[in-house]
Order: sequence, then C-alpha cells, then structure tokens
Amino acid sequence: MIQYSEIFQLLAEIAVAIAGFAGVATVFGGRERFFNISEVLRLRALFQYSALILAGSLGLLAIDAAGISSEKAIICISVALALATTICALDVPWKAFKLRGKVDSVTPLSLAIGFSPSVLCVPLLLYNALFLRQEWLLIAVFSYYVLVTLWAFYRLLVNRN
Repeated sequence: MIQYSEIFQLLAEIAVAIAGFAGVATVFGGRERFFNISEVLRLRALFQYSALILAGSLGLLAIDAAGISSEKAIICISVALALATTICALDVPWKAFKLRGKVDSVTPLSLAIGFSPSVLCVPLLLYNALFLRQEWLLIAVFSYYVLVTLWAFYRLLVNRN
C-alpha cells in the first residue's frame, strides 16, 4: 500500500492547477493572439511536465488500488516516468537548443533548466526503479517538475523574450 497517497494527490492537483491557470492566463491575458516560438515552447514544457506529474501520481494511485504491491508500483511508475521524461527532453529543450542564436530568449540558463529534468531526474528514477524503490524519491522528482512548470509559467507571464 502506498504510504503517502495524499501527497501524490496534492501534487496531481497542483499540476492541474498550474496548467489550468496558465491556460486561462494565456487566453485572457489581454494581448494579441500571436505567440512567438519561445512562448509556444514554454507552454508546451509547462503542459508536458504537468501531464507527467498527473500521470505519475494518478498512475501510482491506480496501480496501488489494483492491489499490486507498492514496490512493483514504484518500479512501474519510475520506469514509465524516466521514459516519458526522456521523450519530453527530445521535444521542447531539443527544439530550444536548435533555436539558440536565432531567438534571444534561448539562453544557457534556459537550456540548463530545460534539460535538467532529463539530466537530473531520469537517472534518479532509474536508480529508484532498480535499487531504492522508495516513494520519497518520486515525491522529490514530482516536486522538481512542479518547480520547472512554475518557472515556465513565470517566464510566460513576464513575457521575457
């Protein structure tokens, strides 16, 4: 049985709230409807990492509700999230990397933040799946994803291009 199911539910709620508020703020922001490439990439990153948090949290709860042991549930979710995080890194950060020099907002810091979930979290998730099998590491990874989405949302709001 998953010990910290309330924390995973809270993280899922936070992910939905960030994505929803970003969508509302973007639509009703009182500006023209044209988005430059950096804003589109920020929105995509925001929604991708919110979806990872939501899928991971709810997936863990669903596997637990199915009666599968928490150890196996943690292994499944850790491997699935490592794969999904790698796929996300091949989307937004890779496109931003190809745009460096062409778009002013693609700075070394933005690239470091963009690639950080794949560089930091994928090895941690795989280590968790193979050796640790602990919930706290999933909570730490999801919390980091929340920080990445908040950073993308902040950059979107202040429109720093």
